[in-house]
Amino acid sequence: FDSNPTTGYSWRLARSTNTIVALVTNFYKPGKSEGRVGAGGVEQWTFKSLSQGKAELAFEYIRPWEKSAINRTNLTVTCE
Repeated sequence: FDSNPTTGYSWRLARSTNTIVALVTNFYKPGKSEGRVGAGGVEQWTFKSLSQGKAELAFEYIRPWEKSAINRTNLTVTCE
């Protein structure tokens, strides 16, 4: 996901209704504009398959101290 932690915002896993995948790691990777003040990058999320089926994942782009996200996205992951 596109991200810019200099603004205080980051992505979080808001909801996961599954036993299909487990979060392994997530981290921020600076973009090609590394070193430029205020430049963004991407957050990379890695999940491990636990069993076959579909998992619904909901993500929010939010500051930790705020109650409302400025962006949301839902993903369906299929493991075979």
